[in-house]
Amino acid sequence: MEGPPDLCVEVISPSSSKIDREDKLEQYQLGGVAHYWIVDPAPRTLEAYQLKKKAYTLIGKGQGSAKLKLPPFPDLEIPLQKLWRLKK
Repeated sequence: MEGPPDLCVEVISPSSSKIDREDKLEQYQLGGVAHYWIVDPAPRTLEAYQLKKKAYTLIGKGQGSAKLKLPPFPDLEIPLQKLWRLKK
């Protein structure tokens, strides 16, 4: 494989929030990763960023049971409720 991946997805844990939201975001941005998604189970959010002019721009965000369609997969509907672990 040559070049950066089209998409990186990070799932936040309580100990990795700063790393994923700052350090990895910067690393992926500098590395030319076109899309970066951050999944945060605590507030049940998904944030989608797209690289534009060498900087990430927030292009979509959803929470709870929202359904999202995001680049680079515009035909894929993501039902967020399926991402969250159900408590018994």
